[in-house]
Amino acid sequence: MAKNKTLIYLLALIIGFTVTTSSLLAAFVPVPIVIAVDQSVSQTRPLITGLTAPGTEVSIYINGTFSKLAEVNETETATNNFYYSLENNLDSGEYSLTAIARDKTSLVLSTFSTPVDFLVPELSAPTLLVPNKNSVIGETKPLITGLSESDTTVHVFIDGIINGNTGIINNETGTADFVYQPFLNLSVGQHQAWAVAVSEDGRTSKLSNVLDFNIEAPMPAPTLMAPVVNSSSTHEQPFIVGLTKNDSLIKVFIDGNLDGEFISGIHASGTVSFAYQPFLPLSRGQHQIYVTATDSRGKISIWSNSINYFVGEPVISPIAAEEEIAVLSSESVFGTDFKDLIILAQFFQLDPSVSLSVDQSLALEKILSDEELLQKLSAGDKADLRALAKAKIFEDSLVEESAIDTPKDSKEAIFELDKILSEKQEVAEEQSGLINEDKERQGRLRWNLVIFILFLVAVIIWIFWVNRELIKEKQEQGKSK
Repeated sequence: MAKNKTLIYLLALIIGFTVTTSSLLAAFVPVPIVIAVDQSVSQTRPLITGLTAPGTEVSIYINGTFSKLAEVNETETATNNFYYSLENNLDSGEYSLTAIARDKTSLVLSTFSTPVDFLVPELSAPTLLVPNKNSVIGETKPLITGLSESDTTVHVFIDGIINGNTGIINNETGTADFVYQPFLNLSVGQHQAWAVAVSEDGRTSKLSNVLDFNIEAPMPAPTLMAPVVNSSSTHEQPFIVGLTKNDSLIKVFIDGNLDGEFISGIHASGTVSFAYQPFLPLSRGQHQIYVTATDSRGKISIWSNSINYFVGEPVISPIAAEEEIAVLSSESVFGTDFKDLIILAQFFQLDPSVSLSVDQSLALEKILSDEELLQKLSAGDKADLRALAKAKIFEDSLVEESAIDTPKDSKEAIFELDKILSEKQEVAEEQSGLINEDKERQGRLRWNLVIFILFLVAVIIWIFWVNRELIKEKQEQGKSK
């Protein structure tokens, strides 16, 4: 027992001596001074700066936990400065920072510096505005709008799944508004949306308010038909016609730009026709036309069918013309004789919707009632079509009367018929000339390609021959040596 007591006293003496010595040595290591915790650049990763004695290193403690050694700038003065920037973002909340210096030679530590308290503010959650339960939505990609702190990225969740983000938004006032459109179509029915904001310095907000909204079936899209040119319109300003639901707001888009809007009428069937004339003349060339409809509650339809309209004199291929005729002739709204009328319109090079003169109406009536002429028109036989058409339209007057006694209306009809048939024949000849020219150009290209290939083959053969001769020459030189 006496020996144990002696050992205990000895150990206590050693510990006391060590503590006393450490305290005395620590008194000789100056305490570092924390000058600032700078959060101007980043709230979550502040820059820590301070002063320390030469020959020492500085350890940083945040809330009593060692973080990392600070960088010390050695100077020739009696005091060095140090700095430290956190590698990871701090969560929002209150923090206390202290520093301790250690002598590089003796490894003696100083006492802790005076604590410096700082705050990492919490990032405000964004606020979603629309859509909501009172919104009337017929679109499958409704716009989601709201507000968030400036210099943040808003991540939008739809039905519990992240859908996308807005990118960085900012505003001088400190609060920025945003608009987000889902990148995938949403199904018809109930949906929920909320958002989370993330700042540039890594802070994450809490969840925003939750929006409940309902997507209804979209309003039926309008149906566009071929633009109409008549006595009240021009080719540059045709009537854009179509069908839509009663009392709809029709928006007309030409080449992707809104050209005008109007309210459609009302019909007992619930579907009404409309006609719109562009505000300004259309320029020469191809134009794309489509419309949308909005009902009285504000529900918007999808785009209508798109119509391509050409201002000028387009060259239409026979295949495209036949396809267009097949589509138009299938529309029962024009009547059962519309296919024959299309053939006649090709014959006269007129739009079927254009009002015909008396002479043209007479010609149409005669041709429609004649099977032989219709067959020739359908077969495309234009060799004796002019004489046959004249005979069928004016058979009595041509047989019994001279050209001087021919009625004025008949003369005008014959003149117009001759003019149209001549123009049609000239167009056919021009198209034939273009085809022949294309064939000649393709033939020249083939010959040029053949010549180039032969030249390339000759070059390759020559290269092989040269290499072969060089090898032979080297072999002979080796043998001679």
